[in-house]
Amino acid sequence: MSPTKRRVSHREATVTTVKLHLDNQTFERVKDIADRRRATVEGLIQDLVERLVTTQTDEDPFLGMFAQEPDLVDAIVASAMHTRETGSLRLETDLPVG
Repeated sequence: MSPTKRRVSHREATVTTVKLHLDNQTFERVKDIADRRRATVEGLIQDLVERLVTTQTDEDPFLGMFAQEPDLVDAIVASAMHTRETGSLRLETDLPVG
């Protein structure tokens, strides 16, 4: 892999050249999909990566649930840390008898 700078769409970005080893059938399928989308193979791969990243965050309903509530998250963490520092990790009823 060799990073180089070049224009990508409307911006300049560092681009890494990668050599892929694909069987012929897979490569033909990739080219066919790219052609049908009027894209390059590189553009298709970039699009797939973006979709996978989006899909991964969309699949987890709790990921980002408090994204708009940073103060609430800070209060929850502070409360948990305070409880951990000052409280016992076991309830008295959890201790073995005997």
